[in-house]
Amino acid sequence: GVPISALPFIFFPSKSEQTSGIVVPSYGYDSEMGYNISEGGYYWYINDYMDWLNEGDISLRGSWRMRSRFRYAERYHLTGNISAEFQRIFYNEEGDPDFRKIDGWNVDVTHNQEFDPSAKAKINLKFASQNTTAYSLNSFDATDIISQQATSYASFSKTFAEGQRSLSLSYQRTQQLNEKNLSESFFYIIMGHHFIQ
Repeated sequence: GVPISALPFIFFPSKSEQTSGIVVPSYGYDSEMGYNISEGGYYWYINDYMDWLNEGDISLRGSWRMRSRFRYAERYHLTGNISAEFQRIFYNEEGDPDFRKIDGWNVDVTHNQEFDPSAKAKINLKFASQNTTAYSLNSFDATDIISQQATSYASFSKTFAEGQRSLSLSYQRTQQLNEKNLSESFFYIIMGHHFIQ
């Protein structure tokens, strides 16, 4: 005496592997930049070891952002990422007393590689313009925006004689994003003796 009804259904097989395709943008409105389309572009799955993403934003008031990111990886040996971006922001309407045009750019390079169990390299380099007010959270590391600085580093380590001896090289670069100050340091350790330049 319990009524039973059946609903038709369709089964779509899903693909687990990655594929290339269009990245669907999102739409929104900003009080200063107006209506905009953001984070739309194209993702290219090259093969199991590398891919390439090109994406950006555009608004009706002329603001735009373009970013290109290339990633690569070889399991157990190396991983890396190269990202470059340029952004031009128009705040408010042209002719308004508070109208502003700001350009910003940044480049980010990371590379981690294990040559063998005794030799490793790590690289994380950041370069950027001083106009951090042009960056959105989509385009730049939020931690760097808050601290107003971009810190880069690179290191290489090598052990010899079954771990009895070692060589370590490292480089650090700190760029103040709201001014032109730049500091660099080079540090190396050889068999327990260290030097700073």
